[in-house]
Amino acid sequence: MRIRLFLLFLMLVMAEAVMAQNCYCDNCPVSITDADTTFFTIEVLGAANNDLSDPSQGICGFCLHFSHQYLGDLLIQLISPAGQVVTLIGPVDLNSGFTSFTNWDICFTPCGDVPSPDPGFSPVWDNNQPWGFFGSYNGSYFPYLGCLEDFNFGPVDGIWTLLVIDQVGLSSGTLTNYSITF
Repeated sequence: MRIRLFLLFLMLVMAEAVMAQNCYCDNCPVSITDADTTFFTIEVLGAANNDLSDPSQGICGFCLHFSHQYLGDLLIQLISPAGQVVTLIGPVDLNSGFTSFTNWDICFTPCGDVPSPDPGFSPVWDNNQPWGFFGSYNGSYFPYLGCLEDFNFGPVDGIWTLLVIDQVGLSSGTLTNYSITF
């Protein structure tokens, strides 16, 4: 009986230790300001392991749900509380096509994992792919520049910032949701 209770206790402690912390947008949906820079934040508090330099801690994924009439004028970066930056969406290229009535419900995965991009698309995000009109995308990708593993020092707790730069006017968008998983 004691062994069973000990094993049950051990299983509960181990399950708590490996549970991921999920953090979501609490003010969504929001407009992506045309021809401007917008900052969106996620406040993380009470991480079980608050040290990004610890090999057992890191970002397991970052998900975005958004739409935009002209993807080529967007640059989206994730910034840690310590100031490290990974560019999720890019490059800005005004020769890319219009993406009106297109929705992205995508996730970014660590470079050590295997992404599952939408059929016919590169595993590394690139605005210059043939996204097109009336699309609906839900794959997983590596960030455009950098890796989620690049967040490798500083605290987990604090303000994580999603920096959205819309380079050119006359094309709008909406950020429906975003989330980070540690």
